[in-house]
Amino acid sequence: MKNIHRRSFLKSGALSLSGLMLPGTVLTFCKEGSLIKDFKKRFKDKTLGCFMGAAIGDSMGGPVECQHYLRIRKYAGNFNDLLPFGKPISFFDPPGNGWAQRRDPGTITDDTYIRIDLLNFFLHVNPPYSAEKLVEYLLENSDFSGWWEPPKNQLNRIKNGEFPAKNARQFMDILSAVVAGQSAAFKNDASIDSVVKTVLDNSGDKTRKLFERAINIGLDSQSADKLYDNLYAHASVANSTHTGEYNRPEGPLPPVEDIKYSENECSSIAFAEQQPWALAYLVFGNGDPEKTLLTAVKGGRDADSIATNTASWLGALYGLSVWPEKWISAVLRSNLVDFDLMKLGDKLAEKALRQGFVQL
Repeated sequence: MKNIHRRSFLKSGALSLSGLMLPGTVLTFCKEGSLIKDFKKRFKDKTLGCFMGAAIGDSMGGPVECQHYLRIRKYAGNFNDLLPFGKPISFFDPPGNGWAQRRDPGTITDDTYIRIDLLNFFLHVNPPYSAEKLVEYLLENSDFSGWWEPPKNQLNRIKNGEFPAKNARQFMDILSAVVAGQSAAFKNDASIDSVVKTVLDNSGDKTRKLFERAINIGLDSQSADKLYDNLYAHASVANSTHTGEYNRPEGPLPPVEDIKYSENECSSIAFAEQQPWALAYLVFGNGDPEKTLLTAVKGGRDADSIATNTASWLGALYGLSVWPEKWISAVLRSNLVDFDLMKLGDKLAEKALRQGFVQL
């Protein structure tokens, strides 16, 4: 594999990473004069690209999550669109806690439910923001039927006084790097290289090694099958590493799991696998939205969580128009009974501009 340090990921400029808190991103912009109107338009486009892209990745990966990539191919074929939820493509039939509530293609799962609760925190709570305020808001206002169990458990641990909210970041070093990459994608001159550079620059030593390993795999793999084989063989991480010493920034690197084909569940909830794989798919896709997202989804494992992060980077880079209209329409239509996702994303951008979190 190539040595990551021989490849330049920064094509232009230094990145400023302060300002706006979005559901998964923090960003800064500087514009003035007659360009403000155009800037606001681009900012909204990038916000919607990020937010809707994440929902598309979630809903596209949901039907095939927790599976080996060869099982997905066996039951779903070489698909290029959103799939319905349920057997035989899925392991289970909806509804399910932390999963889809309906069978319709485009239905969101826990990844987007949690993101919406984070969005509502930003919309309804005034700054200054803090971890304590966030935890308090989520515990009081979230509909946890749409949440995945582990984050609910962490919130309850904070509520029960097992550790203070401000200390939770020690378990989230890798997610902080993901957020920094989303921030970098909002820059006008952003590129895949600058996103990758920012992710690495905001990673601790252990997290950086995990990302570098996956990036190198993404760069070296000449086909999707080779990419999957390399990720499964060299960058897979067992479920058991999601907690304990392996989940701490100062802990040891989690061992690579030896994955065999299975008709049954084949997945990992470990961030040490999810987030590096998401970045590997981003560099492999090289800006092509369909290649990037379909490759991420068809790779299996925790496909919805992986794809939602890959898509958030890509959507923030290129805006809403990067996503095929048929995907946007399907996701909006399937979830309208619960949420108008486009309106939520627009409200998010409007509040950021109105409250001055975006520096003009």
